[in-house]
Amino acid sequence: MNQWQENTIRDLLASGITLPEIAMVAAQSQSERERNIVAAAYDIHASDVLEVDSEAFVSMGEDGAWVSAWVYVEGDSNDECDWCGELVSDGEGYDGLCGTHADKVETYMESHNITDWETGRRAFRDNGNLAI
Repeated sequence: MNQWQENTIRDLLASGITLPEIAMVAAQSQSERERNIVAAAYDIHASDVLEVDSEAFVSMGEDGAWVSAWVYVEGDSNDECDWCGELVSDGEGYDGLCGTHADKVETYMESHNITDWETGRRAFRDNGNLAI
């Protein structure tokens, strides 16, 4: 992708046109060579965690081409422990906490006869028990 194309895309996005809409138009204007490059990228690199759309952007390089792709990242920013930042994508966490902190809050609640999760979570945090 050249500088003009990058600037054009930036301007279109700023005007409210979405990236999928831009990609559809770009796909319709792909040359046969670009379609072949996208197909090769799909054949070589597509997997459970990397997806190459047929309307992918192609930017020619000196010895090859760059092809836009989607990379899957498990979890999202909401899946991080509120206290330590550890990813909570393994199903072990609870209510914004990683498994380790959730277990510690639960143990703290049992030892202090607290039955309400939010009360136990606040009490655990307020008593300086955040270290794993």
